[in-house]
Amino acid sequence: MSSSFPAWFRRLLVQRQGATLLFLLVFLTVACATRVLLLVKSAGSVGWDASLLGAFVLGLGFDLGAGLLAAAPLVLLLMVLPADIFTRRWARWLAGLGFVGVLGLLVFSVVSEWVFWDEFSVRFNFIAVDYLVYTKEVVGNLRE
Repeated sequence: MSSSFPAWFRRLLVQRQGATLLFLLVFLTVACATRVLLLVKSAGSVGWDASLLGAFVLGLGFDLGAGLLAAAPLVLLLMVLPADIFTRRWARWLAGLGFVGVLGLLVFSVVSEWVFWDEFSVRFNFIAVDYLVYTKEVVGNLRE
């Protein structure tokens, strides 16, 4: 690994579940940034009191749970792969490609949530699930 990375980052990635910790760190950072962006976007209609801090703490707890659930497949994959798999160039390349894919999904999620907020002034909820379940009807309505 290149020496241009900080020492803590290099130590993290050589650990067996280091990629999982990195994923959780990125996931929580993106989730918190999304929460802050939506707060700034709706700053005029927000009550600036202690309940806002409480909402951020609860949101962090929810995001940690969602991040752990999303990381479960990675944890299981790293448990069954041989310990020396990432000494191979193709495996490192594939892991990097997977990480870029996950970052892309996180950015897509942020953009989707931004657009959803514009439409409904709330974060993803049952309406978003209905969009996924009843895709044919939603697409039909959009065409009209």
